[in-house]
Amino acid sequence: MLSQKKEDTVKKIISAAMILLLLIPLLAQEKNEEILVMYYGRSCFEISFAGKRIVLDPFYPDFFEYASPKNKYSLPKEKTDYAFVSHNARDHNYFEGINVDQAYLASGDRNEFILHKKGKTTKVSGKITRKFEGKSLTFWTVPSYHDDQNGAIDGANGIVCLDLNGLKVVHLGDLGHVLEQEQIDAIGKVDVLMIPVDERYTIDSQTAKKIVEQLDPRIAIPMHYKTDNLKRELPFSDEKNFVKKFKNVRRHDKSFISINKKDLKDEVEIIVLKYHQE
Repeated sequence: MLSQKKEDTVKKIISAAMILLLLIPLLAQEKNEEILVMYYGRSCFEISFAGKRIVLDPFYPDFFEYASPKNKYSLPKEKTDYAFVSHNARDHNYFEGINVDQAYLASGDRNEFILHKKGKTTKVSGKITRKFEGKSLTFWTVPSYHDDQNGAIDGANGIVCLDLNGLKVVHLGDLGHVLEQEQIDAIGKVDVLMIPVDERYTIDSQTAKKIVEQLDPRIAIPMHYKTDNLKRELPFSDEKNFVKKFKNVRRHDKSFISINKKDLKDEVEIIVLKYHQE
């Protein structure tokens, strides 16, 4: 016969083991979380996750008419569940051009989104979580500037942060400066970073490299740069100056890539995607 004390200890061990057995599948699910990322050019991406579609920074197609690639940029055609916009500019804020249920425009100067839904607007702030099919999407925005003069030249910019059931994606919008520690803390850990590298309207390649070092993502995807086959020369750079500053670079031959949390490497990998063509 076990003493009462030993019996209580055994019960506690069994109880802890049962809790652990219940947690293991949840932990494994988070570690194996997978998303599909498609690049549409400029700063526009579509993320497919748990049956939901998320679009970041959709653009007005006519914005590029004067200098768009021969194979023109296009927008997602499928129904979108969530759209996020980093700031109010025509090459970033065209959520009216996509079939979307909920569109969130970052205020840029505070931790706040303006939600556009069914013809109405509502301000929402802090971290917002949506749950579906046993998974969760948590999103928030971090205030920043479009320039390195505290917004005096180009105004505010909202950094969009998405936590996709444990896989963290951060879209920097048109960030124009290195990050302050307060911003780094508000962003938190990053798995996938979408970073502008045009060297004219946002940050230069050296600043972009510094920001990658600050946030230390597992994957960094350059965006907002000059693509091939432009109708005319424009005063901003392609991605090459940024890319050559890193040793671990993969040029993908498609516009999309599947990212699984369990496959992420210990050091940053730069992944260059082709833009989607219809």
